[in-house]
Amino acid sequence: MRLCYYCGASGHMIHRCPERPSSAQVALIDSGAAVNLIDGALVEELGIPTIPFCQSPIDLLPNASPPRWRVYPLSLPETKAMEEYIEEALAVGHIRPSMSPAAAGFFFVGKKDGGLRPCIDYRGLNAITIHYPYPLPLVPASLEQLRGAKFFTKLDLRSAYNLVRIREGDGWKTAFHTTHGQYEYLVMPFGLTNAPAVFQSLINGVF
Repeated sequence: MRLCYYCGASGHMIHRCPERPSSAQVALIDSGAAVNLIDGALVEELGIPTIPFCQSPIDLLPNASPPRWRVYPLSLPETKAMEEYIEEALAVGHIRPSMSPAAAGFFFVGKKDGGLRPCIDYRGLNAITIHYPYPLPLVPASLEQLRGAKFFTKLDLRSAYNLVRIREGDGWKTAFHTTHGQYEYLVMPFGLTNAPAVFQSLINGVF
């Protein structure tokens, strides 16, 4: 059954939604921020995603509870980067302070450009999460669809998973803790076992 991720109605998909402004489209400006281009006006978007019927569920195996792992030590540069990450995530509404009994570890991995990429160790949560059986595209099949094409378009979404909300009531399962406090996600973070499948279902619904 077709389900529109914009209005939530069945029978059509988002690109044919009668309630969606015909001139609305998503663009990426040079700074990398996501914006809405509506009637020629650029409006920067921050905060919680507004697609009401696209949410990421975290269903657990029977009688299972997410573990509470230790706080990982960070170097001084990593501590500064962690503070900046949490400050920004709180400001845009992607995380909130948490009193969850569960907590995953927070750490960084190095990026090719020398920067630091924040990571949450969700191995314990993923081990008890019921897997979402949504198929991912096969690379050979995707490349085959490009056969004979002369023009190509590539879309690069900034923090793409953060465009999906965590299902109401499941946020406590995403909790992570640092030396500066404990927080939980309101949007889908990187590292969840079902994140690729949930995001692929959104993309297939949009396009």
